[in-house]
Amino acid sequence: MEQAEESSEQAACSGEQTGASERAETAAEPMDCSEPGQTKEATCSPDDKETIPSDLTAEPVVLSSGSEDQSTQSETPAQDVEMTETWLNHFVEQLGRVPSLWRPGSHRYSGPIKEKTARGFAYVRLITGLEPDYEGDNKSRIQRALALCRRFFSALKKEHRKAALAALEENPLASPDDALRSCPIWVRRADSFLNQMPLVVAQINAQIQEKSHRGSSQREKSKKKKPAGSSLFLKHLGMAPPRLQVPVPPGEEGIKYVRRVVRGIRRAAKVHGGPNKEAIKEVAQRLGATSNRIYQIWWGLCQLALYKLGQVVARGDAAADSGRLDALDWAIADVVLLYTRDMLHDSQYKNYEQLSALLGTFHLVQRFELEKPKQEASPQEWVTAARWYNRNGRSNSKNRVQMSALALQKRWFELKQDTRKRFLAQMGVYKSGLPPLPLHQAIARR
Repeated sequence: MEQAEESSEQAACSGEQTGASERAETAAEPMDCSEPGQTKEATCSPDDKETIPSDLTAEPVVLSSGSEDQSTQSETPAQDVEMTETWLNHFVEQLGRVPSLWRPGSHRYSGPIKEKTARGFAYVRLITGLEPDYEGDNKSRIQRALALCRRFFSALKKEHRKAALAALEENPLASPDDALRSCPIWVRRADSFLNQMPLVVAQINAQIQEKSHRGSSQREKSKKKKPAGSSLFLKHLGMAPPRLQVPVPPGEEGIKYVRRVVRGIRRAAKVHGGPNKEAIKEVAQRLGATSNRIYQIWWGLCQLALYKLGQVVARGDAAADSGRLDALDWAIADVVLLYTRDMLHDSQYKNYEQLSALLGTFHLVQRFELEKPKQEASPQEWVTAARWYNRNGRSNSKNRVQMSALALQKRWFELKQDTRKRFLAQMGVYKSGLPPLPLHQAIARR
């Protein structure tokens, strides 16, 4: 019995040794990347095209058959490696031997799982060439390779940017080759197959041009008088109706108080050049109220009136019965359009209804001869033309045309300004600008 037990123990030990040796031989063999149905000969080799990762900082692929969650695994920081010139040259040499990590192109693998597996093989090959004595499973090797790649490409980016900035500062027309001449040897070797310096130079040139353009545009804006707000359409087109919260007494008394505020601001705007702080302060003193209260009343009324006007203009000057502006709304809108807001925007030329309203304004000026040589039309002539436009202008079965004389006059003034700018841009006076449309050509010929 004792001899039988000893023989069985010896057989078990020999079996374990045989299994361990088989596993070691299996690990030493090249990894099989062949697809199902292919022969065993199609294995991964250094010359094969492997999967190209979209980002070297992607999450590592776990090749081990464990049930652990990848998201809970921490990456190897690889802070023990000193980024010396020798190590960087060695890294570039090993990275050049793994073209699947940097060369774009097709591969013979299909499916996301096989692509991730091939990417993992590439990282394993990289760390094997960098650190042959590194001990660890495939998962730790991938994490180690990812950490080293991050450190290397961070250092490479700094060197690229430093050299490109120095070259462009010396010569604004410097080429990527000029920038590479001052780089270390390992940077030039890496760029021979990564080819990143042209991208860096292009990005820096774009940033310089954007900064200079931004500075010039800011200088031009500072010279011009800024309006109190943006275009009427960008501000109010497509917005929900504002909730009017005006601190006024209820009933008829509140309506009278609001009319007194609007009437006072219209008068003060003529003196102070618009509905500004001085005008609001004058009205507050006249009515015996605080400036904050008058401002809240005026601001709320302006929001509601401009919303209605924006919806009317968006429909080609045609207003629905529920969205028509009353006399108080027009009194507010006319003051805002006269001093602070714009009527015209480039988007109106792309909308059929809004473009038809612009053409209708041009024909209205032609019909009533509102644009005379060396003579301006009187306000009464614009009022007469506006009445005719509201009765006979473009309309449909649901909406009727509604536009004030001041709004039509403001639109015509901005149309002439836009025509002038477009023709000056076409002649090269301005560096950038839109070409004139047939409407602008008709305005220029009249």
